[in-house]
Amino acid sequence: MSTSPITKTTGVVYKNGSGNQVIVTIVNDDLTDPRTYRIEIRNWNNCTPQELIKGVSICGGSFTVQSVGTATTITLNPGERAIIAADLVGVVFYDVVVSVSNQEDVTVFAGTVFETFPAVNNAMSFQQGNTLFWEDWQVIERD
Repeated sequence: MSTSPITKTTGVVYKNGSGNQVIVTIVNDDLTDPRTYRIEIRNWNNCTPQELIKGVSICGGSFTVQSVGTATTITLNPGERAIIAADLVGVVFYDVVVSVSNQEDVTVFAGTVFETFPAVNNAMSFQQGNTLFWEDWQVIERD
């Protein structure tokens, strides 16, 4: 098993006009080791990324609100799942960046809401599109 950390990004995404939320789903598929993830969901409207306020739910628990301006770091035990959601009302361009402590056995989905990246509109109806699977994300260098 590789222990090299990896950071990937969706790249800057143009949000579906009626979408109002992005949801990132992370599953630690490793059968033996916990894994630490750093999640950023950023507003690119002004060409300088601003970290959005996020809610985090691990294994179906209550959402815990994370403060604006900071990345979210979570550790998942083997087989655990996390959902990270951010409000996109007023956001046109955004990106999602995920760093993971180990690049093996990683499953990450992101989207302008769940189903792995569709959008939810104001009527809370799913919209198709914007699905980005982990293998489609771009690896980036981080210090």
